[in-house]
Amino acid sequence: EVLDKVVLEPSMEKRMKSLAEATRNTQKNGAPFRHILFYGPPGTGKTLVAKQLALHSNMHYAIMSGGDVLPLRDGAVTAIHKMFQWANASQGGLILFIDEAEAFLKRRSDPTMGEEMRSALNALLYNTGTASKKFMLVLATNRPGDLDLAVADRVDEHLFFDLPGPEERERLFRLFFDKLITKADGHGKLEVAEEAQTDEVFQKIVEMTEGMSGRNLEKIVISAMGRAYGTNSATLTKEMLLDVVQLKVEQFETRQQMMAEQGKLGSFV
Repeated sequence: EVLDKVVLEPSMEKRMKSLAEATRNTQKNGAPFRHILFYGPPGTGKTLVAKQLALHSNMHYAIMSGGDVLPLRDGAVTAIHKMFQWANASQGGLILFIDEAEAFLKRRSDPTMGEEMRSALNALLYNTGTASKKFMLVLATNRPGDLDLAVADRVDEHLFFDLPGPEERERLFRLFFDKLITKADGHGKLEVAEEAQTDEVFQKIVEMTEGMSGRNLEKIVISAMGRAYGTNSATLTKEMLLDVVQLKVEQFETRQQMMAEQGKLGSFV
């Protein structure tokens, strides 16, 4: 089932299922693919959704980061042309996912945009100028306003990945708790006290973690697991779990404040 490992807000989940089915039928019928922009805060499932989209559509996928292009400098253009040559040679279709797309696809008028990155941007535009039956480009960014207008023109659909609401946070936390602790394979004898896995405790955690992403919630569960393994009994208690959550919330708030002061909290409009 498409998106069975992804937790999204209901209306977004509906849009993604529609996109997944459309992509699958596009691949099946040999029609041109649409290019997509995923935007929103970090850790909200953009990469995971791209993978699930590829799997549902019986397509291969490749993932790269825009930050990978920067160190290539004058070799970036050649690397991008080779990447698209490879994509065009794919059998059965390919989803090419570029995370942190704004790193080299930002506005050419940006004073921080060097000549090498302008050339890299032009190379991508050259290779995406016509509709393709070979690959589907999926760009992801938490700063969509930084993207060059020509890049935005290549995109056929924009999808906003918001931070999870209360219901989504509870589903995500339970998902990670089961996956990493209660139903995990290959771990040692980690026990979970009954009092640590009640609906009341999970609801309290949901209230404490407002504003956090799915990635933040996963890190909380990993930290709780580590805390339990650090005890002689290897048992996760209610007090221990809530203490870890409180610590992670404080660290999250500090980090958010630092990013706000540095102007690094992206605008999603």
